[in-house]
Amino acid sequence: MKLWWAIPLGALIIIPSTRYLLYRDSPGTEDTAITKNLADSQLNNISNSKTPETTNPTPVRPKNVNTDNNSDAADFSVSGYIRNIENMPVSGISVVGSNNNDTPTDGQAGPIKTQSGEDGYYRIEFDRGGIYTITIEPTSEYRGAAIEVSSASDSADITISEIADAVVYGRIIDDNGLPISNALITEGIGRIRTRSDSNGNYRIRIKIPDKRYPRMTYLRSGYKAAWISISQVDFSRQYEAIKDVTLTQSSHTSTVDGWIGSPEGSGIEDQLIRLRNRGLNLYYSAISDANGTFSFEGIREGPNYTLEVDPGRIYEPYLRENVTITANAEPFNIALQTIQLNAVGGIMVDSIGGSVSGLTMTAQSQNNSIYDTRVTSDIDGRFELNEFPVGEIAFRTHTPPFFKVTGTRVSEATGQEIRVPLDIGWHSVSGWVRDQQGVPVENARVILDGVSRVGPVESSSNRVAISDATGYFEFLKIGPGLHHATVYSKGFIRDRSDYIVGSQSNQLNISLSRYGL
Repeated sequence: MKLWWAIPLGALIIIPSTRYLLYRDSPGTEDTAITKNLADSQLNNISNSKTPETTNPTPVRPKNVNTDNNSDAADFSVSGYIRNIENMPVSGISVVGSNNNDTPTDGQAGPIKTQSGEDGYYRIEFDRGGIYTITIEPTSEYRGAAIEVSSASDSADITISEIADAVVYGRIIDDNGLPISNALITEGIGRIRTRSDSNGNYRIRIKIPDKRYPRMTYLRSGYKAAWISISQVDFSRQYEAIKDVTLTQSSHTSTVDGWIGSPEGSGIEDQLIRLRNRGLNLYYSAISDANGTFSFEGIREGPNYTLEVDPGRIYEPYLRENVTITANAEPFNIALQTIQLNAVGGIMVDSIGGSVSGLTMTAQSQNNSIYDTRVTSDIDGRFELNEFPVGEIAFRTHTPPFFKVTGTRVSEATGQEIRVPLDIGWHSVSGWVRDQQGVPVENARVILDGVSRVGPVESSSNRVAISDATGYFEFLKIGPGLHHATVYSKGFIRDRSDYIVGSQSNQLNISLSRYGL
C-alpha cells in the first residue's frame, strides 16, 4: 500500500505515470486511441467503436432498459485510510474525487463524494482511467488536503493535520480612549464569540484553517461596527495575536432581542440567526441560548434587512424579508415549523413508459437542500424514499449521460408513487463533423441536449460525444422529440442546430466554419 501525505490545496503535484486506454476499431485493425461515447458510458458501457461504414441494426427492445451504472465493475478505484498525525483513524471526513483530465468529459464527470468510516477507510470508484484529484474537505477540526492519483494507483492513505487553536486578544476603547465594556466580538459567521469585560479587555480562542486568517467583528450598540481581518503579521507569537480596537460613537446603531422556538412554544438552543443587508453589505449574527432567546448587538439602523435561519433537518428554513431596524424595534419572534416527512415510492421510466433499471440518481428536496439522497432503481425500475420532506423534489444523475427531472412532488398522501420520466429510448443519432472543404474534424465536442415537459414536470438530458479521426460521432439510446445539437472545436465557429429525434434521419452531418474565413 502506498502512503500519501496530505498536500495543501493549491500545491503543484507531479505524478510519475499515467495509464492511457486504447480501444480497437474493429477486428484486424490497429489499436487507436478513440474516445468512448460519453453519452452511453452509463448505459451498458457501450463504447463508441463503430466505424463509419457500419450501419445501425434494428434494436430489439428488452423488457427493461438496464443502465447498469451501479455496477461494481468500475474502470478503477482508489481506497485508503484517513489518519491524523498521531496515526489514529479519523471518521466522518468528506472525501471527494474529481476529474483532472485534459478533456473534462473524457473521464468521470462530476465529483464523487464519500465519507471515511469508523476505521478511517474510504473508497472511490471511477468509471474511466486517467488523472484524478482526491480532495479532503476541511472541517472545524481538520485542515483540507488534496492529492493526485492516476489509474495506475489503487491505494492512497492520507494523513491530515488538525486546525491550530489560536488566541486573539486586546482592548476595545472609544475615541476618547475610554474602555467599552460588554462589546460583542465574533469570528467568521458568528458561532465563536465573546464579550469585553469592564476594562474593555477581551480574549477569544479561534481556529485557523489552512493558510486562511479570520475576519473579526466588533459590535456595541451606540458605536459603529468594526470588521477587521487578522493577518499573519498580527501574530506576534505563534498562534497569538494582539488586536486593540477603537470604536467610533454612532447614534444610529441599536440592539434587537428575539426568541426562537418550536410550534409548541419551547425555546430552541444553539440556533444561528442571521441578519443581512445585501445592499449595504452588512452581516450580523446571534446564537440562541437554552431558552431560545438571542440578541443582535450594534445593528446599523435602516430598511431592507433579511432575517434567516437554517435550523437543520427537523425544522423548515426560516426567511423574513424587508425587515426595518429602528431604535425601538420590536423583538424578533421566530416560531419554526416542523418539516413534514413522508415515505414514498417511485419508478424511473423511459420515453415510452418502460421501466429503467440500475440507474442511480440523487433526489433532493427543493424546500430544504439538506435533504438529498441517492436512489438506485431495481430490476423493475422502482425505488423508495423514506422520511423525505413533503413538497417539490428534483432528481439528477452525476455521471454521463446527465438527466435532470424537476416539478415532481412528495405529497402528504400515503402510497404515492412518483414517476421520473427520462430521455432514454431506442433511437440513435450518428454523423460526421467536417470543415467546409469536407476535411474531417477530429476531437470536436458534440453536445446533444433535450428537454420535454408534461404539466409541471420537466425532464432534461445532456449527452456528449467526441469525434474520432474520421470526424465520426454517435449517440445511442435516445428518446424521441426535439433536441439541440451544439458542436465545439478549436479554431472553428460554434455550430448549433435543432434536431427532432425519431422524425428525421438518424444521420446528423455537421459542417464547421473556421474563424476568419
